[in-house]
Amino acid sequence: MRPGQEEEKAITDRRPRGTGNPHIGISMADVAANLGVSTQTVSRVLSNSPGASAETRARVLKEVDRLGYRPNRIAQSLATGQSKTIGVLITHEYLAGPSAILHGILARARESGYIALVDTVHERRGDSLRAGISALIGQGVAGVVLASVHGLPTKQLDERDPTFPLVGIGRLPAGRIPTVATDEAGGVRQSLEHLVKLGHRHVAVICGPAGDPSALIRRRTASRIAEKLGVPTPMLVSSEWSAAAGYTAGRQLVDNQQITAAMCANDQIAIGVISALKQGGRSVPDDISVTGFDDIPEAAYGIPSLTTIRQDLVALGREGCDLLLKVLDHQTVAPRITLPCELVVRGSTAPARS
Repeated sequence: MRPGQEEEKAITDRRPRGTGNPHIGISMADVAANLGVSTQTVSRVLSNSPGASAETRARVLKEVDRLGYRPNRIAQSLATGQSKTIGVLITHEYLAGPSAILHGILARARESGYIALVDTVHERRGDSLRAGISALIGQGVAGVVLASVHGLPTKQLDERDPTFPLVGIGRLPAGRIPTVATDEAGGVRQSLEHLVKLGHRHVAVICGPAGDPSALIRRRTASRIAEKLGVPTPMLVSSEWSAAAGYTAGRQLVDNQQITAAMCANDQIAIGVISALKQGGRSVPDDISVTGFDDIPEAAYGIPSLTTIRQDLVALGREGCDLLLKVLDHQTVAPRITLPCELVVRGSTAPARS
């Protein structure tokens, strides 16, 4: 042994374990050794299980943070026989609404110690839904959240394995799987009542895609509420969920002097409608009032700012993830959970012109 090497070895032996690169090779045993506690104690703290005092929990969490320890979820799954991974199947993830829902799911999963695998599906025919679920099951997920998959052939859900945990977010056929959704009908009612109070009697409803369950509920609700309010049945225009489709629909209103308001199925459609009307020489809201649905962040900053129906889409995602976690925990869950929404009045609506 060269001179000084024995002293260096003694210093190395006294060094706390895990204090090299804080993100490489750190284990639960390192955390336990540094604190002088058992690995079972560290495990109980990290899994939020009972059996550790508040003081011990604080010490463990502080050391975990100092070392940069990250639990190996794959190793945990192998050790316990329980997958800590959930699947998320989503359509239109590039749109603001589904994107916010996905954000809520991922945040809630992470808080609960789960990893989320996300897959997208866009085909509205064939076995697209079944194939998407099967692909996620093949990755070893414990359960799947169907997030904003309305418009897909959900009849395929009848052919699934009834023992596999599956929940939905959005407008899905009642009774097939547990779901959480916004009170879309209530939102349509608030929007149409607002327009009628402003004196609008001839309203165009720019719906989502034909055959989409969410678009269908808004279309039917608008007709039913119009009848109750004693105004003519709205003019119904089918659209996709994008601003580009809204622009195309808005062009149909430019020369229609009877229509004084347009109620849009989402904010992005409304943005496209406003653009088409303004380019066509129609003033919003002086000539035509416009409402949206969702209250995306951009809604408050348009010219004019957008009157819309606010639904907390991030909360919707969190609730959907919670619903799956309860199913995985064998808790009894309600077949359908409905979250409220509210009218937000801004500059795109005004009293109807004389």
